[in-house]
Parts: sequence; structure tokens; C-alpha cells
Amino acid sequence: TVGAGGGAIAGVDAAGMLFVGPEGAGARPGPAAYGFGGTEPTITDALLVLGRLRAGSYAGGAIRLDPGLARQAIQQSVATPLGIDVETAAAGIIELLEQKLLGAVQRLSIERGYDTRRFVLVAAGGAGPMHGASIGRLLQCRSVYVPRLSGAFCALGMLHADVRHDFVRGYVRRLDDASDDELETIFAGLEREGRRTLADSGMSGDSIVLRREMDLRYLGQQWDVRVVLDGAVTERGKLRDDFEREYSRLYGHFQPSGVLEVTKLRVVALGLLPTLATEGPPPAQAAATPTERRRAFLGFEHGWADTDVYRGATLRPGHRIQGPLIVEEETTTVFVGPQDLLEIDAAGNYLIHLVSAGEGAQ
Repeated sequence: TVGAGGGAIAGVDAAGMLFVGPEGAGARPGPAAYGFGGTEPTITDALLVLGRLRAGSYAGGAIRLDPGLARQAIQQSVATPLGIDVETAAAGIIELLEQKLLGAVQRLSIERGYDTRRFVLVAAGGAGPMHGASIGRLLQCRSVYVPRLSGAFCALGMLHADVRHDFVRGYVRRLDDASDDELETIFAGLEREGRRTLADSGMSGDSIVLRREMDLRYLGQQWDVRVVLDGAVTERGKLRDDFEREYSRLYGHFQPSGVLEVTKLRVVALGLLPTLATEGPPPAQAAATPTERRRAFLGFEHGWADTDVYRGATLRPGHRIQGPLIVEEETTTVFVGPQDLLEIDAAGNYLIHLVSAGEGAQ
């Protein structure tokens, strides 16, 4: 999942290098375009200059985006110091941000042994869908998924998520020297604590699920590998097999005769909530119609072009639209690049097929 804050500050450092973040502009004064007194250019200002965000009022008039203020901030802090025009400066800000986002996703995926070509990237948050297609392409994903209520993604996740408590006990022993009775006693104690905590939250019966886990490592190593126990603690051979399988996935090899050491015992206590019923919008009855065409910057390869802009409320399951295009939703704005294909699924969410996936992969 990728999300991006629109308030990250951009500027030129003492060495004359363009930087983005890590400071956030905050709600007040916020991006220069808000008109609340901010003078530092942010991602929001850059997107506004590039035509990817619409000038004017948002959130029922609570905020107005002023492109003049955005241009002024980028001119003063980036374009003039670097000797370039405002549009090139804004495009550079976005490109640098997306490289930072790419690195963040790679640390959570490729560096943990996952092949991103096998995954769908989820772009969430208010600003994430503006950059999702670009990051997905760099990761060589085939598609990007954008929830319709992307700006409320975390809040919706909290409402749908099961209750979870993790209980951990330090326990350092060689696996072959660990006492079965001692392991069982510790796990049983953690499970009692988990049941009691969930009961205090109103959980009972089949709504309570407990899962045992164990942190293992090769003797002398620093980092642990977590293994789920789906059998008895006495099944040491299975524990080793599971550890070696996960270790090999993470690091590409394992030590067949390596000495294993236990470092921690864990119990995950889950309180299962009933599944919330969801119903998607009615299917499309006619072709999608853009509300306007706006000149927008599509990237250094494609430059500027008149781009169709759609209101999210008019898009229904069954609609398939060729990019480039922009979708303005209540809580976010979605940018679909050239050659990409936007599909509205049965739940009313946005699936971006990256037709040109891999062309810009790094």
C-alpha cells in the first residue's frame, strides 16, 4: 500500500540540491495555495501548478487552492535558485517525491523477499492515488487498486478490522534444549492473558481466536524470523522446516545443519468481528462522460496535454476508460497515466491496469 502526504515541503538546500521533506507543512499554514500564510512550496502546490489538481474550492468551501500562490512559492524557493521555470521545478518536485515513495515501498516489499511483479499496489490516502500509477509502474506491478473512499482508508480499516492484542515473552534457548513443558506453560499463560483481555472487550466463544508464534534465529545472528506454530511445541522438525522455508524466502538460502535459537514466544489474540455488509453502486447504463478537459503535465516523457477530468460520482461498475485522465473524488484525486486503463469494479472502486508496466522500472 502506498500513501503520500500532500503537505511535504520542497526546497533547495545549502548545496543547491532539490529536496522534498521530511518535514510536513501541517494544516496551518499548510501549502502556499491554501492562502493561510504558508510560503514554502509543497507537493500540493506542485500538483496544482502541473494541472493535476483543480484550482478552486474543496471540502465544501473550507479550502480554496490558489494557483497563483502555488506558483509564487515554487518560483521563490525552487525555480529561481535552480535557474529553471516554475513548471519544470514542479515536475521535478513530483519526480523526487515518487522516487522517495518507490524506495519506501521497496523496503517493505523487495527487501523482505517479495516480488512486486506478483502484487497489486493499493494507493490510499488523500494524495496516494495521485502517485499510485507511477509507483506501480516503477515496481513493475500490473495494476494499481484505489479505494473509492481512499481518503478515509485508515478510518474504514479500523472499523472493519478485528480486535488484536499481541503478547510476547522473552525466552532465549537453543531450540533443541528448550523444555516442552516449559514452552507449553509459557504459551498457556500468554493465552490466558489474551482470553482475559478480549473478554474485557466483550469478546467470547468462537469470536476469540488465539495463534501461537515463535521467533527463531541461527545461533550468533542478530535478526529473528517469526514462525507460526500450527502444531504442538514438540514438533521440532516441523518448526525447523517452517523456519528454513521462511528464511530462504527472505534471504535466498538457509543452513541445513545450522543451530536454531529461540528468542521470543508470542500469542496473537484475535477478537473476530462480524463481516460488514457492503453493496456496490448500480452498474453503468451509459458511457462515462468527462466534466471538463484540463491541461495537465503527464510526465517528462509525455509532456503537457489536454486531459479528461471525471467526477467520481458519475463512474459506475463496468466503466472502462483509457488514460490519461483525472478522477475527482470526495476524498481524493486519481491520476491515470497515458496508455493505462481505468476500470470500475463491482464494488465501485478503481482498478488501474498498467498497460505499459515495466517500461520505466528501475
